[in-house]
Amino acid sequence: MRRRTIAIGAFLAVVIAALSLFFTLNMTNPSTGGPVIILLVLLLIYILFYGLIVLATMLFGYAYHLIAPSHAPTTTTDDRSKRIMQKTLAVCAIVSAAPIMLISLNSIGRIDFIDVLLVATIEAVASAYVIRKM
Repeated sequence: MRRRTIAIGAFLAVVIAALSLFFTLNMTNPSTGGPVIILLVLLLIYILFYGLIVLATMLFGYAYHLIAPSHAPTTTTDDRSKRIMQKTLAVCAIVSAAPIMLISLNSIGRIDFIDVLLVATIEAVASAYVIRKM
């Protein structure tokens, strides 16, 4: 998949998720909506964070290639750059799950430093596993 297509898709996902989250939070109440509304809100938050993390990663990659142009620009046609892009998107998906875990811990009233450290450890292990196995 081309980088431009991924960037445009991530931007559109952020805009649509932000607008949907805004309207969902303003028009519904979690106590009257039940578990479906809570699941929808968590899904929209996940999509929002995933899009933002993908956009930030792509912007940092673009800035890095502007600052250090010693490497030849890579295209997405070769196998190595496709694998790198797949790894990047998989790690972005893993990292965007952290806010959902922290929101879930906060909603049950149990968020301490040890819980934040546990979420960070889970994220680090999952990211290392994906990077190693893909």
